[in-house]
Amino acid sequence: MDHKGFLRLLGGGSRVAQSQRAGDTLREVLNEAVEYFGARRGGVFMADDTTGQLAVRCYATRAGGTTAPRAPGKTLATVAFKGRQSLLFRDRTVAAKHRAESAVRGEMNSAICAILRAPDRDLGVLHLDRGPEAAPFTEADMHLADSVAAAVALGLDRHQLVERHEALFVQTVTTLAQAVEMRDEYTGNHTQRVTAYSLLLAEEVGLPEGERRRRRVATLLHDIGKIAIDDQILRKPGRLSDQEFEQMRTHVVRGAEIVQMIPGLAWALPVVRGHHERYDGKGYPDKLAGKGIDLTARIVAVADAFDAMTSDRPYRTGMPAARAFEELQKCSGTHFDPDCVAAFFRVRPKVEALLEKEAAERRSAESGCHTVSRQEMEHARRAATGDPGTSTLRNAVTQKHPNRT
Repeated sequence: MDHKGFLRLLGGGSRVAQSQRAGDTLREVLNEAVEYFGARRGGVFMADDTTGQLAVRCYATRAGGTTAPRAPGKTLATVAFKGRQSLLFRDRTVAAKHRAESAVRGEMNSAICAILRAPDRDLGVLHLDRGPEAAPFTEADMHLADSVAAAVALGLDRHQLVERHEALFVQTVTTLAQAVEMRDEYTGNHTQRVTAYSLLLAEEVGLPEGERRRRRVATLLHDIGKIAIDDQILRKPGRLSDQEFEQMRTHVVRGAEIVQMIPGLAWALPVVRGHHERYDGKGYPDKLAGKGIDLTARIVAVADAFDAMTSDRPYRTGMPAARAFEELQKCSGTHFDPDCVAAFFRVRPKVEALLEKEAAERRSAESGCHTVSRQEMEHARRAATGDPGTSTLRNAVTQKHPNRT
């Protein structure tokens, strides 16, 4: 018995739980299981939370084997899953009784279906099979595979729990951001648009998926400090006076103070406090410059400005996207990080597609043909960006008061 190989398999659950890309790690563990058990093929079937039906999550074939690279059928896995018991199918005659196609055709001689059993529910099935040229699996093999399945199930369960908590957290943060926007009728959906633009830009500059998820939350929170700004200033339909503008500028500091009170959100502080810093060091509140400004804050600054320039206000009409892109180019190296501006130009078609989609929905709503909800607009952005939607706030570089938004 290869004790080291088996211990590595048992550690597969921990690897899945800690992985940013659980699907890829799960496939690696399955490949290792196929090799360790001398299987010709393996598969992980997961149960749908709504229907309870099994569907293949990933599959693998033995390296150097002759088996066609296709997923195993779910017949035997379904038998085990419905019975809530790991099963050993010693030979093809036993498997054929359940009308498993591979067994009926004589391609499969023996199989193990081990339940992926989490503490409070069954998640699916680990399937391993051998062909007629190999010795059948034994009871000992099944018990070992059952142990591996239990470890993998714990990892999957923990990973799903983290994902659910993250989704709930993002929903809570989004609600907070929307509460701020509801106080200012002139900047509706601003945070969502800025987040969407920011995610496009973050992906373009090469931030990994895990980092983008965390930065999405930071972007959603970037204007949270406006909740502390007086309504007479925040909801003023015209331009702000110099004194009012100074009050508005305090939203970055107020936002940082709010975020500091939320446990575990310290990583969002550079974005909340720094999204109005300028690349040339003439921004606020800390006069940071260049790469000394957090990357996400530099990303948000570009997205925020673009949204500010292209959005309508009571005292002026939003400019066309083409002109807004020209303004970003003019301010590259002064207001904005040149690398971020260049990357934003590279995703220009996606940005313009988002703008057109929202404009079409707005026209439809205004015509009385359709009422567009905030949720529907978010779904449209997600489809266009290929990411769980977010957007960036605008930094009105062409106005007297750039942070009016």
